[in-house]
This record gives sequence, structure tokens and C-alpha cells, in this order.
Amino acid sequence: MSTPSPLLFCGACAAIFVAASLAGWNLTSTRSSKAPRTPTAGTIASAQDNKRAERGPRGNGVPDYVRETMVVLRASSPEQRMRATIDLATTMPMADLSEWLDKRWFDMSEGFDVALFQKIAMQRWEAEDREGFIAWNIKNNPDRAEALIASWAKEHPALALSFFMTHTNPRLEVMTLGDLAASEPELALEHLVKMLKRPDTGETEGYFDSGIFRKIAEKDPALLEASLDSLPFSWRLQAESIVVGRRMKESFTDELRKLAARPDGWKLFENAMNLTGDLKTRLVEELQNLPDSWKKNISNQAYLFINQANARQWLDLDLDTMDIPDAQKRHLRSTAMQNHASKNPIETLGLVDQFELDKEARQNLISGIIANNPKMIREDSEKLISALGSEEDREIARSLIAKRQEIGDSPPKVAAPNDWLEQVSATQSRNGSDYLFMLRDWDKEKIAALSDGFQRMPDEKKLAVANVIAAAHDYGIDSGLRGEAIRYLVAQPPAPKEESGESNPDPSRYGPEINPTQEASRYAVALCGKDPDAAARWVQSLPRGDAKQWATKNLAANWRNYDPQATQEWLNSLPSGERKEVEAYLKEQPK
Repeated sequence: MSTPSPLLFCGACAAIFVAASLAGWNLTSTRSSKAPRTPTAGTIASAQDNKRAERGPRGNGVPDYVRETMVVLRASSPEQRMRATIDLATTMPMADLSEWLDKRWFDMSEGFDVALFQKIAMQRWEAEDREGFIAWNIKNNPDRAEALIASWAKEHPALALSFFMTHTNPRLEVMTLGDLAASEPELALEHLVKMLKRPDTGETEGYFDSGIFRKIAEKDPALLEASLDSLPFSWRLQAESIVVGRRMKESFTDELRKLAARPDGWKLFENAMNLTGDLKTRLVEELQNLPDSWKKNISNQAYLFINQANARQWLDLDLDTMDIPDAQKRHLRSTAMQNHASKNPIETLGLVDQFELDKEARQNLISGIIANNPKMIREDSEKLISALGSEEDREIARSLIAKRQEIGDSPPKVAAPNDWLEQVSATQSRNGSDYLFMLRDWDKEKIAALSDGFQRMPDEKKLAVANVIAAAHDYGIDSGLRGEAIRYLVAQPPAPKEESGESNPDPSRYGPEINPTQEASRYAVALCGKDPDAAARWVQSLPRGDAKQWATKNLAANWRNYDPQATQEWLNSLPSGERKEVEAYLKEQPK
């Protein structure tokens, strides 16, 4: 890389000199403007002692030439000191700059002197050694590093990407690829393929999202499709799902039939539906034509396919005329009502009797509506209660409203991970959704700190927090943190039973009652779509019992839909008894 002449910096610094003089350089100095006296050994020692008193000890190892340079600068007049500062910053060997900045060797009492030195030194460093300057900022000023690499990527995208071949930083690298994917799709994709072959690929996955593939597909869909064979499994799955999603937008029915004929069709369908937002409104029309196994998968993961935009379609659909088991019909309707309630709470409550929801589903629906409509509860709770058709449901609503009024409105926003954990624990899971919403604005570093804090919590505080985190399906919370919470819940003793043998959920809780066994299976299946090997490891880490047994079965049933060979290899690694039980379960499931 060519470097600019130091004369350029001299000219720039001359301008700084004039500006500084006009601003009143002398006002920042308490020294006389007369020629300085030659410093004596006593005055040098006194100056060094004064600096130690002002800023504390710096430690040993400061070279003699640095000490001598600073002694001369401190003893100089303001004008001489400024000229010497400019000369030092513009002529110092580049190899010494980082050490001067890191160790704060430019040690002056006047803040303007230090600011001038740092400004000139950094401008020169950026111009003459951009890579080194960005690497230094990654360590010392990450926000500045992001801006620098973004600017460099706009000017010289190939050079900016080559920086990461020698300076590993997965988060910043993925961010840069995301910036370039739309304008330089071929370059971004070529670098992405190389990146995924590096040993640090595992670190990259935590920062990667499908946005890079989506931008490439928008610019050049044929390019993305041609690259599929060069991508590792989990990344290929994301890329191909985006390709499939684009085809489904053009011809939903035709593409659906093609997918149904593929061994990996379900997983591609599932991902495409969730990566291409406007496809879910078209699913209802084709539900009857889907394979039976797909209908069951949709019911088991209804929260992935039913949202606010298509909930009314699902409620209007005559499921009774379709070949769908009754339990699946009830679950689909319950999920549709929960989504419809977000914008139409009164109308949804009026549908409770029409769809004959069971007691638990009705209670969950009512409690969710009450939790999400605090203004209505304060101003006209009777309107909500009167929308219910039975006295039993109205009593449930009154009890939940009374509990909600005891709790009060949403809690104040929490910024620190440890404070978040303490408050969630102290409220015993109440207002759980309010606390989860706070996490949507947190970056990966804060979520990582939250995960560390959760693992260190004592058991008496951990259970309430685990209940909240485990229920966080749609809050963008870190997948690994949810896995830790669910594993912790699975390891706890079961909830107390009534004499009838049925569970006795606490009606003061807001949102669906946590079922650790169901959550473990749901989490394993969701993780399988991103990283099947990680899902298999997580399932095997669960304690022995029903949750592990069902998570293993559901993982195998899902995984075999798109990679039967890898699924069988995993099953072969299981203990004989466990493997036979899973294989028997798979034989009972429709393919």
C-alpha cells in the first residue's frame, strides 16, 4: 500500500496551528511565553514527580528518549511546544505510534497538547497504515473500528474483506459482508465461502443471519443458487430456503408439490415459510393438499406458521372437513386465537365457546389477553369480562384481573444483565413478557453476560428466571441461553399434582404454563434447523427422563425429513435400548 508524504501532514498541521492560535492557544497554558530556561536535573525530577502525583504511577519500561522528549516539551513555550508536538507526531516512525498511544507516553498537563498529538498521530496512522489502525481500534475503540471498516468497504471492498484473513473478528466480518452483499454480491459470496472453510467458522455462526443470503438473492438469485454445493450443510439450508422462498412467491402451489416429493422438502418448506414473510397467508389455501406428516409438523409448531396477519384465515378455515386429528385441530385453533387476540381481544374472547377450547387453553388465552391489554383493564375491565360466554370463564378473568392489578403496570426498563436477572427472580416470573421485550434491544455482548449470570444464579432464584427465558420463542433471545434454561427446568422435580392426578397450574401466572418436556422437544427441533449436530449434543446433555426421551424422538423424526443418512448415523451412536425405542417411534410416524 502506498503511503502519503509527510509533507501532506505538515501542511495539514500548519492549518491546525493557525486555528489553534486563533482559538487562543496561550489561554490553555500557565507558562511564560519567554524563551525557556535550560532544564536542570532538579527541575526534571520535580516535573516527573508532579506527573506521578497527577495521574498515578505508569510503571517501569519508559525508554530514556521518551522521557527526554517529554522533559523538553514541558519546558518549552506554548508556541514551541505546539510546533514540537506537530513535528513529533508527523515524523515519528510508524512502528512507534501504537506504543506511544497505548502507553500514553505523551504525558502533558494541558489537555489540548494531548488532544493535538493524538489527533495528528491517528490521522497519519489511518492514512499510512489503515490495517494497523483498524486493528488497533478493534482493541481500543470497537465503535470507531466499525465505522472505519464500513468506510473502507465502500471505497475498496476487496481490500476491506482481505483484512479479516489476518485479523480474525467474526462479528465485524459478518457485519461487513452484510453491508457488501447487496452492492457486491459475487465478492461477498466468494469471501463467505472462504470464511466458512476457516477453523474459526464455529465462532462466526453466532453472528451470522440469513440477511446476507437474502441480499445476494435479491441482487442475483442465480448466483446464490449456483453456490449451494459449496456451502456447509447449515448455511446451505439457509441459502436454499431463501431460493425456495423466492420460487414459492412466484408459484406457491407448484413449488409446494416439488418440495413434497423431496426427502428434505419439509425442512426447506419450514425455513422458506419463516424466511419469506408474506408466504404464511398463502399456506391456509393449500393445507388440505399437504402430506399428513407436514400437517402434523405444522400443528406441533403452529407458532411458526400462524401469526397476526393470517390468524383470521385460520379461524375461518373449516378444519372439521379436513383429515386432521382432533387434537391437532384444537392446537391450531388455540394458536390462531392467541395471535388474533393481539389486535382483536374482545372479538377473540367471543369465539372461545364456538371453538370449544379445553380449560387450560381457555385460561391461557384469557390470561394472555389480560396481560397484553393493561389500558383496557384499567379503564373498562367489565367490557372484557362480559365478552366471555360462560360464568366459569368470567370468574377466571376476574381472578386474573385482580392479580394483574396487584402487580401494577409494566416494570421500568432494565439496562444491566445482573439487574434484569434479579428483578425477574424477585417478581417470580410475573410480567415475564415485559422483561423479555427489554431484551430485543440488547446486543450479543449483553445477552452473553446475561447467560453467564444466569448460569451462576443460586437455585432459589434461578427457577423463576428459567421459566421466563424458556418461554421466549419470539423475542430474539440467544438460542444457547434458552437451551440452558430449558435444561435446568427439565432437571427440576415435577410440579405438584392434585388428587385427581392433573397438574395444578398457578392462575396468577401470565402466559402459557411452561411444560419442560414440550419445551425441550420444541427447542431441539428448532435448533436442528440451524445445526443438527448441536441439537443432537443438546438432547444428549439432558438428564434421563421423559423430556430427553421425547426430545430424542422428535429430533430424529424431524431430522430424517431432510438428512436421513445423518439421522441414522446419530441413532447408531445411541445406546441400544434408546435407539430401538426411537426407531420404533419412527416407524409409527407418517413419512
